[in-house]
Amino acid sequence: MIHKEEIRNYDLLSNYPIYFDDFNLPKEIVRYFKIKNYGNLPIKFEPISIEQNGCKGFGFEIRNCQPFSLAPKGRHVLEISFALDYSQKQSQKMLYLITRKEIIYFYLYVDLPFLAL
Repeated sequence: MIHKEEIRNYDLLSNYPIYFDDFNLPKEIVRYFKIKNYGNLPIKFEPISIEQNGCKGFGFEIRNCQPFSLAPKGRHVLEISFALDYSQKQSQKMLYLITRKEIIYFYLYVDLPFLAL
């Protein structure tokens, strides 16, 4: 069993502010998303997708997108990046983790500062 409160309350790409200066704007933001199995049975996740569009889309990319299994008390880290294209201030998409019994989804949210546009 996955502790859903811990997962759903984790703000994936905005868990702390990133400050840009005018001369050193990044081309990509990377965040790490930790998943832990608190139950006594293994869980297999497959597939993983962004807006049911595969591992890459809308500026987001899951860098380690292979299906994975979590043993009891096991952990896994997803590495998710967002490539800045400077054409929109905000982007919100859904990350889907699919198991045999349920679909778990999270919102990926990016808000660029006005000076970055």
